[in-house]
Amino acid sequence: MKKKILLGLIAIMFGSSTLMAAGITGLEVDESQFSELHQSGLAIQIAGGGVDLAYYTDNHEYTVGFGGLTINEGVSDETMSPVIFARRNFAMTTNTTIGLGGSLGTKTGTMNELDVEDAKYAKAYVFFEYAASKNILLGGSVTLAKFTSYTTGTTDVSEKQYLGGSNVQIAVLF
Repeated sequence: MKKKILLGLIAIMFGSSTLMAAGITGLEVDESQFSELHQSGLAIQIAGGGVDLAYYTDNHEYTVGFGGLTINEGVSDETMSPVIFARRNFAMTTNTTIGLGGSLGTKTGTMNELDVEDAKYAKAYVFFEYAASKNILLGGSVTLAKFTSYTTGTTDVSEKQYLGGSNVQIAVLF
């Protein structure tokens, strides 16, 4: 829980400092430099939750991808949570974008030594991304809302979270 709060604060501070650097009255974007830093291509995104594959369109207007193929092993858990995601990004400064995204996923494997069945989740998030170069992108997200539903054995679990998580990542664009 403390890690999630800390990561959320880092993402919010990153986004807030970017807004402050851009100025409250208007955001300044050098279009030619922005286009140079935000080229289309495939990327590997590395975050706390594992590795995702993504595709960025020209000017990073859209980002789509899939991930969650890492196996999470615990004392009595062994799960994999594949996910697809899409994000609409907006230029904030020459180097920075803000994106509104969503992801859909599932969970397979075992929890508490019981098979996970009928698992699904949907998540909405806001994402801040800084282009350190045309190939290196640093980002942070805050989950706005997440719905999770699954069954283990005879137990049905349904959870709703609001502002319930965060993530930081580095992406390498090819």
